[in-house]
Amino acid sequence: LGFLGGDTLSLPPWLPIAIVGHSAGGHLAAWSQLRRPRRPGALAGTVPAGALEVAVVVSVAGILDLRYALEEGQDCARAVAQLFGTHLRYGDPSPVEMLPPCWRNSLPAERQVAATWPRARFGLVHGELDRVVPVAQSIRFCVA
Repeated sequence: LGFLGGDTLSLPPWLPIAIVGHSAGGHLAAWSQLRRPRRPGALAGTVPAGALEVAVVVSVAGILDLRYALEEGQDCARAVAQLFGTHLRYGDPSPVEMLPPCWRNSLPAERQVAATWPRARFGLVHGELDRVVPVAQSIRFCVA
């Protein structure tokens, strides 16, 4: 772990990169690999030259369907409302709505906004008895 001692982090190019996030961090981890590129003309799912490519995302009890959290009045809804408001527009950064059409076929047609293929593999970890972010959040993402 000697490479952690400096001001910069130099990682070997062969080292697989993972993004792991819990709760809102699980949402951000998923969003980071589903969002559309900002560069005009860039293809969805591409990585800019010189960027580290993420191999896997692990969402631990992630809030993956923001609208569902608000509609169901889940305990995590307060955090969603504070960050995004109570009236989400279609296309807001809800990971389940960002999945490609063949993956989100369980969503109503009006929620199927333009999406992108994930740039990394996904792993979901969720406790069955979680009362703040119900396990339904991960299940809905899996079956979307």
